[in-house]
Amino acid sequence: MVKHAWALVFFTVLAQMSTGTYILYKLSHWLTPVSIFQPGLARKDILIILCIAAISMIISFIHLGSPKNAFFAICNFKNSWLSREIFFMMAFIGIILLEFIFFKWIKSSGLMNGIVSALGILAALLFIYSMIKLYQLQTVPNWNSKYTTLSFFNSVLLAGSAMLILFSLVKNQQTNNSILLVAAVFLILQIVVLISFYSILKNESLYAIIIYGISLILILGLTVGLIQSDWVRLILFILLLSGITIERYLFYASYQNVGV
Repeated sequence: MVKHAWALVFFTVLAQMSTGTYILYKLSHWLTPVSIFQPGLARKDILIILCIAAISMIISFIHLGSPKNAFFAICNFKNSWLSREIFFMMAFIGIILLEFIFFKWIKSSGLMNGIVSALGILAALLFIYSMIKLYQLQTVPNWNSKYTTLSFFNSVLLAGSAMLILFSLVKNQQTNNSILLVAAVFLILQIVVLISFYSILKNESLYAIIIYGISLILILGLTVGLIQSDWVRLILFILLLSGITIERYLFYASYQNVGV
């Protein structure tokens, strides 16, 4: 187990949640003729994403010891994945902050809205990619594998789907089937990943697999209309978040340094 594992667990989960929510939030507006969000509440959605991202940044600074350490860490952008992770994290948060502050002006221009959204998605993807590369160390075989890449990107979209399900619940709206299908696809992929890399995560991965399996059943029930209860959607959000958190903990617990 790595030092300060729980701080890293919460940092990665919140970072994946904020980036995943932002990416799916934007794509849902671009790809669907009728938005699943009420336009009057969209600014509040941006604020929620901003708060989640900001909390993840604060946790990362606590893990580094102080904001001063983060400043020094970012100075080695050319050679350090940690520097790139911090840089793109701050870029992502900065773009969301600007979008929140100048929300009406940005939304009034289709071109500006598209540019800001594209930059935000790009920063989010580079942030997650930098995080993945940071952990793919040659001295840690369990992390230097496809599992890290697949697991992290799947978690981003699962966490984002979970938040959009929660958004629709809070707004008393029916959850869009496209969001449920996205969640179902990446749940299946995540279960396959967990089974494929069972040797890395050991028996404890069964907990995450069971939680994801139950979540998949609930999602399929919601998609075909067999279940429409608000409680089911709330339970689904909790299950998805719990599964992602458990899997992230197992990831850090799998740390085994074999030397330099």
